[in-house]
Formats: sequence, structure tokens, C-alpha cells
Amino acid sequence: MKTFFTLILVLAPIFVGAQCCPYVNNIEIIPAVPTSLDDVKIVTTVTTPNQGMFLSSNHTINGNTINIEACYFSGMLTATQTYYDTLDIGVLSPGIIDINFVAYQSTDTATCNYMDTMSMQESFTVLDNTNSLSDVESEVGRIYPNPNHGTFSIELPNHLTATHVQITDLSGKILQRMPFSDQIEANVQSGIYLIELFENEKILGYQRMIVR
Repeated sequence: MKTFFTLILVLAPIFVGAQCCPYVNNIEIIPAVPTSLDDVKIVTTVTTPNQGMFLSSNHTINGNTINIEACYFSGMLTATQTYYDTLDIGVLSPGIIDINFVAYQSTDTATCNYMDTMSMQESFTVLDNTNSLSDVESEVGRIYPNPNHGTFSIELPNHLTATHVQITDLSGKILQRMPFSDQIEANVQSGIYLIELFENEKILGYQRMIVR
């Protein structure tokens, strides 16, 4: 007797699901060194692993902390997509401001269901408008590069001659004082500083400088 076997192949469909997670690329502060008179904007840059869409964002300000939440739908097509979102924060009080940014990935296009997340923290300083010294800065020339990693140069107008440079923190504490030269080395940590230029004992002006 012959026995026959029937082989049934069940082919399960293969679905390529959304990958994890939204990647927070950058948080940019505009202007880079705001004063208490500036309208501050924050630009967030987020990349999702799949092509999808931006769903929503909101922010709250609690004292000196800005909390930002944004949600993105990451579709089925495996191709990264980058989103730029600009938030109008407005005028802030002087001091150090902390940003907590959380990006959510949603599997629903109608509403955010808060699936995978990624976060980034950033801080920046808002200067008191009395420290902005914009009238004097125009006389000083410019610092370049700015921001920098502690090594910088100062370009002066032809009618000014500086003899030495003084670096202070935002509270006015003197950190360094050195002769003026073509290239200056600042022995400071990352942060925002005031660069004071002198001709002998006469102060010529100020510039704000960011050290990364």
C-alpha cells in the first residue's frame, strides 16, 4: 500500500515594524547668548528611523526649567526623516535655564500613544540686560571663533589699541588677566564669559564669549 503525504507550507507574512526610537540630534537656543530683553526661541532637531510625520509638541516653564515634549509618528518605510521644530519661549529672567526635552514615538497617527522615548538635557544662561553692553561691543570689534574651545582672537578697529585682556564670569569675578596678543588662551571651563579689553587702565569695551 502506498502512503501519500501532503506537505502544506504556511508562509507567514513578514512585517517590517517601526524601529526604536526617535533620536534627538540637537537643541539650539536663539539667540545663542540671550539677555533678559530678548525673545528666546528653541529649535529642536529630531530624527526618526522610519518616514512618518510630526504629531505635536508642547512646553511648560517652571521657574528656571523649560520642559518640552514632542511626538512623532514613525511609519513603516525604513528611511530616516528629520524634523525641525521651533518653539517661541519669549522673554526669560536672568540666570541659568535648564531644558528637559523628551521626544516620543507613536504608532498612531491620530494621537500620540507615547511609545518609545529619547531625551536630552541642555542648559544656557540668560544675561541681565545691563550686562549686554551692546553699545560698547560695537566699538570692540569681534571675537573669533565664537563659540570656541578656549583659544580665540580679537579683531579691533584701526582706531583702537588694546594693551591687555581680562576674562570675567557673569558675576564679574576676574578669572584671567593677560597682555593683548594675536591669539589668546583662556584657561576656563565651558560656559559664557565676558572679555574686557583695556588700553592701560582705560577700559575699551566688552564682548560675550562662549567656551564649549
